[in-house]
Amino acid sequence: MDREKIIYAEEKTSRFIIGALILASAFSIFAFIYQSVLKLGPIGDNPAPSWFYLALTAFFVICLRIFKTLNIKIFEDEIVLSFNGFYKQRIKFNDIENAAIDDKSYAGSGLRMRFVKGKFRIAYNVGQPRVVLSIKNKRKEIAFSTDNPEQVMEIIKANINQS
Repeated sequence: MDREKIIYAEEKTSRFIIGALILASAFSIFAFIYQSVLKLGPIGDNPAPSWFYLALTAFFVICLRIFKTLNIKIFEDEIVLSFNGFYKQRIKFNDIENAAIDDKSYAGSGLRMRFVKGKFRIAYNVGQPRVVLSIKNKRKEIAFSTDNPEQVMEIIKANINQS
């Protein structure tokens, strides 16, 4: 496999998710400082412990780091999908049965898993539009967001016909 030959590469980022996670992190930090550092009183009638706000902040920052950007790379023999290199999936062209534009809706960004028409679908979601790949000999589909679905479909269909 020649790693030098990238046919297509794209990084897709969700500004909405970045903003939402930054706001959630800011609120968690504010709550920790308000309740624990400044000791201005508890937040709410049944306040969470101070460590909870730190853990929540860490969780939001980790989610931001992992799911901020979807990386799509198409090589001569495979497609590689990953969220900032953390969760990576390789799909060989000779394992792909068909490709189509995804018409389903998914909430938020990140990995989404569900059954669609009797097939298990894993979606690398960072908004719309998405391409869906049907995998041969399995009741499985893989969907991923892209800014150029027509170009990606062209590349995929040309390569699955060759394999």
